[in-house]
Amino acid sequence: MDYKSMEYLVSIHEEKSLTKAAKKLFVSQPALSYRISQIEEELDVQIIKTDGRMIHFTEEGEYLVDWSKKELNHFQNMKEFISNMKGNSSKKIHIGVVNNFARYKLSPIIEEFKNLHPDIEVKLSIGSSSEVLSLLKTRKVNVAITRGLNDWNGERKILSQERISIISKEPIDIGKLPYIPRVSHTLKKVSKSSLSNQISLTDQIKNWWNENFDVAPLVGMEVDDIDTCKEMVKCSAGYSIIPRICLRDDDKFFTIDLTTKDGEPIIRNTWLLYNNVDEKSSVINFIDFLNL
Repeated sequence: MDYKSMEYLVSIHEEKSLTKAAKKLFVSQPALSYRISQIEEELDVQIIKTDGRMIHFTEEGEYLVDWSKKELNHFQNMKEFISNMKGNSSKKIHIGVVNNFARYKLSPIIEEFKNLHPDIEVKLSIGSSSEVLSLLKTRKVNVAITRGLNDWNGERKILSQERISIISKEPIDIGKLPYIPRVSHTLKKVSKSSLSNQISLTDQIKNWWNENFDVAPLVGMEVDDIDTCKEMVKCSAGYSIIPRICLRDDDKFFTIDLTTKDGEPIIRNTWLLYNNVDEKSSVINFIDFLNL
């Protein structure tokens, strides 16, 4: 099998859908189906079984997917190693970063990393956690910084942890929250398949609310940007619930950290995700820099 065939197999396995995989790969579904049939004919084995709109990988298909993931990873490592061997070629690292971390935490990290490693060229791709994870799975980035839980099966390290907090302009009684307007932050819509194995910030807040109250929150306003959300709270539009990563030193809010019924803090993790890499890789330089 060639590189494209391996990439096709991995994408279909991740998306659980020929249509979605074809869209991600920028090919037509008939072309993708034809390529899979060619692989099956070449290897004399059935890779995929269909059940209506559902697809299932055979035992042989699962083996080929695992093998393809390893080979694709080896190929990427080889490309980077060859690139780094060239005396006149700078090292490179492509980092996918989730929106909130990029907005509130990333700049000083990249500045210090570049000061220590001026020979490494850094490229950034910013998006939602599901978008960044998709870039890593399709090997369009070398490393991903994402938030919350996810279904990544490669290497992972916790980059940071912070609590989720209620913010308000004036002190509030947490027991009276159901009667106080909330400025709700709505996440950008993503596909169901992208969220199937992820716990979003919205889920964490909803779970906490349902554990403490029997009625729905009084949502007075919905916004799709956390900075706008904070500005509305400053204007006395109500309270909001956001991760502490989004609070700056000069933000003057009253805050209450969310806890479970047992008093345990409700935490939002930021993860560093990556594939196995060569010890001379720029990714290793980045991980060592972060002291993970």
